[in-house]
Amino acid sequence: RFSILSSVVRVLMTWSLSHLGWGRSFLLAASLGLAVTLAVLLVVRDEPHTRSLRGPAMSLTHIRTSLSASWENPGTRLGFWAHFTTQFSGTVMGLLWGYPYFVQAENTSEQFAGVLLTVMVVAVMAAGPILGWAIGRFPWHRSTIVIGVVVSIMVAWTVVLLWPGDAPAWLLVVLVVIAGIGGPASMIGFDLARTFNPLDRLASATGIVNQAGFLASLISVVAVGL
Repeated sequence: RFSILSSVVRVLMTWSLSHLGWGRSFLLAASLGLAVTLAVLLVVRDEPHTRSLRGPAMSLTHIRTSLSASWENPGTRLGFWAHFTTQFSGTVMGLLWGYPYFVQAENTSEQFAGVLLTVMVVAVMAAGPILGWAIGRFPWHRSTIVIGVVVSIMVAWTVVLLWPGDAPAWLLVVLVVIAGIGGPASMIGFDLARTFNPLDRLASATGIVNQAGFLASLISVVAVGL
């Protein structure tokens, strides 16, 4: 469902950028974000007659202790680096650098560059259920699956970048498919954190893992720009 929602958002943003321009499009996106936040605060409830259900308040000391204990858990760190290494390639291509790279560096047409990004989204949607089945069927091989995806991404990028002249269309398709698989593969990081942490630290462990891929994506976007 998240992959489908992401696809819809990308289509709407593509239309908006074409018809409204960058400034108006992102101003509209930011305004919708504020509207959704306000709607959640006013409408969403935990149950019909209760505004929210909260546990006992946590002190800053307790929060620091929980985060520290979560990070010290090897399963959390494994999940962090699984999320860090698998997600950023597809994210960087899909959010910013994929289109200009295909058009300006690989000399594809604008239409084919759009097709490549669409293929990547389809790969994300298709790979999710398959990876979900795989980690459910072989839970003790989750790290092996992650390593396999990361190595595949590295090999695909290496071949594309070292290809003499422009990479052929079929190779670019392979690249975006493999990079797309990295998106749902990053979810394995959450499953690792869930497995190796007690319930009272699951939220902090999940938060630590969740920031990994986006941190890697931010670093990569800025590095490519520089």
